[in-house]
Amino acid sequence: MRALFSSIIILLFLILTSSAEAEPENAPQSKIEAYVELPADTPYVGEPLRLVLKSAIHAPIAKDRITQPSLTDFDWQQFGVDSFHDELIDGFWMPVMTRVLMIYPLRAGQLNIDPFKRQITFYTHDGNQSEIELISSPVTINVISHETILPDNQFWIPAKKVTITDKWDPEPDKIQPGETAQRTLTLEAEGLTADRLPTLQPFRSPGIITFAGPVERQTIITDQGPIGRAIYQWRLRPVSNAIATAPPISLRWFDTTSRKMREATTSERQVAYSMDNQNSNSHIPL
Repeated sequence: MRALFSSIIILLFLILTSSAEAEPENAPQSKIEAYVELPADTPYVGEPLRLVLKSAIHAPIAKDRITQPSLTDFDWQQFGVDSFHDELIDGFWMPVMTRVLMIYPLRAGQLNIDPFKRQITFYTHDGNQSEIELISSPVTINVISHETILPDNQFWIPAKKVTITDKWDPEPDKIQPGETAQRTLTLEAEGLTADRLPTLQPFRSPGIITFAGPVERQTIITDQGPIGRAIYQWRLRPVSNAIATAPPISLRWFDTTSRKMREATTSERQVAYSMDNQNSNSHIPL
């Protein structure tokens, strides 16, 4: 009986000691939260979402380390660097740390985000150092498949905004004999990284010879999020004196703000040798 009583006393001592290590005596006021900025409707697989981590402590910080969960159900990219600002919270001015991640769900269903942990070494009122660990609550979000609004054979582009710029040099109907025109198509999508933009189908059209160049990709980080940019290039020329047609290039994309499918498209263009040269030359060399 005495042995059992001693074991209980030792167990209680260990529990109290463990609690004291996790939450030091006279610990400063602190908070931590993680949340996902969700659209009005249930998000789709691959849709860009902002995951925000915010944390504050009412004490000078000596050391600070954040442990991030694995995010196994998401592709993700940190959006810039951690930012700090002072904020009045519960009557105290506290330094608030904010970290923003762009996350892209990999599958449909209920997806879980495990807690973030922030280990802080802070200065106490007497000038000594103490430690505290802040743990956020887990986050759960529901995600649905985009197959109901986009067929399997089309590329899925969920973005805030998509633009296509089509540039020709020279103009496609003013190509000099024996020369080629340079066509440069620039695709930009707000909220996506460049690796999430499509590889276009080969540009072919009757009466036109085309030579495809490499695709250039770039991700631009802005205050509103990433902008993915892809630049597609072709060299081309007419097969003969006959006027050929370069058909429009169209891409369907999902507007994450209006929650609707939209289409970005280029204009149809005529491809031909310069009329001045056609009038003065009966034969156009190929």
